[in-house]
Amino acid sequence: MIYTQQSEELLNELKLASGKNCLVFVISERSEELKELIESGGFEVKEIYLEDVFLRMKEFEKAIEACNEVLKLNADLDSVYFIRGVAYSELHQYEHAIEDYNTAISLNHEYAEAYNNRGLAYSELKRYEEAIEDYNRAIELNPKYAAAYSAR
Repeated sequence: MIYTQQSEELLNELKLASGKNCLVFVISERSEELKELIESGGFEVKEIYLEDVFLRMKEFEKAIEACNEVLKLNADLDSVYFIRGVAYSELHQYEHAIEDYNTAISLNHEYAEAYNNRGLAYSELKRYEEAIEDYNRAIELNPKYAAAYSAR
């Protein structure tokens, strides 16, 4: 595991209450070992905290690498595509970000945050009509989503 003082503090904030053993996946250089551990049934994967660990640390390339590893294990995780999209956006790679937001939305048609962030990426590419459509959809899904109103 990649482990830093910042990640330790974040993980302490993110402790989960559970009667079962929980594995909090941060990033593993040894994804095969991680896969075996998960498949052994000894742990339950509750959450993926890549966003909190890497995005908060502004380690965007590492966030992308970690997401790639997770997606090798399970390509149906909308939140991982979303996280990778955020990392790409922070690196100003908006076309890649849009691809990931598209995938997140295709996996979860009610993912208001993905619509909003795709709108932000479209806006950066000066594709304003598409951006407004996405902000409107995010607001439709979550009428209290202030960021979408603000961006629109």
